[in-house]
Amino acid sequence: MPWPDHVPPIGATEAVTAARKLWRFAMGETWRGRVEVTSGRNHTWERDGILYVNPNGWKWMVSDLAWLFFTRANPTLRRNRKDIAKLEEKLIQQVVRRGWLANALKTREVPPDVQIILKHIEKENKERKLLEAGVKRWTTKLSRAQTMLAKYERKLKRYHAATNRKGKS
Repeated sequence: MPWPDHVPPIGATEAVTAARKLWRFAMGETWRGRVEVTSGRNHTWERDGILYVNPNGWKWMVSDLAWLFFTRANPTLRRNRKDIAKLEEKLIQQVVRRGWLANALKTREVPPDVQIILKHIEKENKERKLLEAGVKRWTTKLSRAQTMLAKYERKLKRYHAATNRKGKS
C-alpha cells in the first residue's frame, strides 16, 4: 500500500508517539529507553540507547524506522534487501490504517477545570518536595554536627589524658 496523495506534515510529539507505537508493532516489544526529537540532517535512529526521532516528514521517518527495525532484528544480514521494503510497506499500512495521517495522534486539550486541579496538585507536590529537601538538608547537618562533636570530645579526652600524665610524673 503506497502513501496517499497528500501526506500532512508531522509534529514533534506526533513523531515521538508514532515512533514508539511503530517500534512496538515491528519489534514486538515496548521501547523502554529515552526518545528525543532531533532535526536537520540527523536521521531517525537509535544511538546509545536513545531513540532519536526526526519529524522531517512521515515518509522519511517511516523509511528510517524500517531500516532501523530491520538492522536491529537482523544484524548479520546485508542492508540492501527487499525485506526492508516489505517491512516499510507494513509500517506504511499501519500508519494509514490507524488514521495517524488524519491527526489521530494529536494530544487532546485538557478541560480548564481539570487544568486548575492539576496546577493545584503540582503546587502541593512542589511544596512537599521543598519540605522534604529541607528535612534532608537539616538531617545531614545534624549528622555532621554529631560526628564533629564526637570527634572533638575524643580529642578533649586525649588532651586531658595527656596533660594528666605529664602532671603526675
